[in-house]
Amino acid sequence: MAYPGLVLRLHLTRYLNRLGPLKWYCVTESGYRRTIPELQVRDRAFQVLLKLGTRFGLDPSSRAGLGVVADKSPNFVEEFLFKPRVIE
Repeated sequence: MAYPGLVLRLHLTRYLNRLGPLKWYCVTESGYRRTIPELQVRDRAFQVLLKLGTRFGLDPSSRAGLGVVADKSPNFVEEFLFKPRVIE
């Protein structure tokens, strides 16, 4: 399953690329130049994605605090393939 923030960012980036960078800004009635709302939503989605990534251990620094126990259960496929035995 893809992250909704990543999917939203991808769709908005494609939309913004079709618009062209010259149309990423608008001028308000008072003459102030600001970014269009779509660009703000894309940037906010990316910020949310980064926060979620650290919460779920998707970057090395957040993974360092996770205690992972090695799985010691037998792997029957590996045993069958790599440890041949004589069949009587």
